[in-house]
Amino acid sequence: MENFTSFLGIEFVKITNDPNVHGKLVSFITSKNFSCVAAKTAIHNQTLIHRDYKGGDISEFIDTLYSDVHHFGMIRLSLSKTQSTFVATFSEIQTTDEATFGRLFWAIVNQLHKLDIYNEYHWAQGFDSDPESKNFAFSLQEEAYFLVGINPNATRISRRFDYAGMVFNSHQQFKYLKEARVYGRLQKAIRNREIALQGYLNPNLSDFGESSEAKQYSGVPIDNGWECPFHSELI
Repeated sequence: MENFTSFLGIEFVKITNDPNVHGKLVSFITSKNFSCVAAKTAIHNQTLIHRDYKGGDISEFIDTLYSDVHHFGMIRLSLSKTQSTFVATFSEIQTTDEATFGRLFWAIVNQLHKLDIYNEYHWAQGFDSDPESKNFAFSLQEEAYFLVGINPNATRISRRFDYAGMVFNSHQQFKYLKEARVYGRLQKAIRNREIALQGYLNPNLSDFGESSEAKQYSGVPIDNGWECPFHSELI
């Protein structure tokens, strides 16, 4: 895998800042234990951007993570309208169990939101900031993202990676996939692979508008009494 890729109209984009972690990520995504065919396509097309963040505490990298997601948002359409993704890994943070990862995941989400407020961004247009809303999606720099947590102790096999991490998928690309009339087929393929791999679908799974997508983000199992740890300052 090349460390750099280029696209018309933009400068060279570095795919990763850590070839070792990136190599493990590529092996994970391209393996039979990973069900998302869209991510496999992004690896093949070199439109998956990866950054590993060093340090044992969020404060050591949160500003850089925020800036990197901002840069990704600026170049995303030049990479691919439908198959670009940003993956952040935290290789020096140890999560001893899934619950510990869940706390880390939501702490990062809340800190990113605080930086968004500080930088005077509004919430992504067309989405709600209340995590209890069926129309909720996480917003960063006024773009809506579907977040996916990965960690070594994940219940879901296709989220069980060597390091704790977080995937950012723009809702805009879901829109483009729907307009191209391929979203339904893609979703069906992913869910069929998930059933074959795990034996059953994630109980928290729902289509957008049926239930808050926040329930799916971290991948940590939840019950009916679950309260989202994200607290928007824009409600």
